[in-house]
Amino acid sequence: MAKKLEVLKLTEENFKEFGSIISSEGRRPDAGDESFNWFEKLGALEGIDTVSINILECKQREMKIDKIEVHRQTPEAIIPLGGKPVIAVVAPAGDFDESKMKAFLIDGDRGIMLNTGVRHFIPYPVDGNVNCIIVFRHGTGANDLVFDQLSDTYDIVYKKQG
Repeated sequence: MAKKLEVLKLTEENFKEFGSIISSEGRRPDAGDESFNWFEKLGALEGIDTVSINILECKQREMKIDKIEVHRQTPEAIIPLGGKPVIAVVAPAGDFDESKMKAFLIDGDRGIMLNTGVRHFIPYPVDGNVNCIIVFRHGTGANDLVFDQLSDTYDIVYKKQG
């Protein structure tokens, strides 16, 4: 029988061991006028010479996970273009301990920054396919992608959050 992985609300406190949230919520604009507000440096990919901006189409599928990926040389930004995907993550970076795996709902008005070495997997859309902008070091998919097999299959349990 599969283990259960309950989806948590995405907050700075809940997510801090995995990375940070990309959001302007609660922050004053760095510049603006009647036509715009500008929020600068909501996240940063430090120490990277060439950044790659990519689109990942996350397909609607059964919310089960049996493997997880890691990038050991780069942080990663995941920014949904609408929709509400769920992401499973394991932290801290370093030795793999799947008992520390958590799942979060990225609610469509923010993104996340994963710290280097934080294990994760392709987001699971809640309602139809979701495109996500993925930002990381150029060549990460070809040169810095390792998969770990989980000891069991986990059913990701999503309950609509109010």
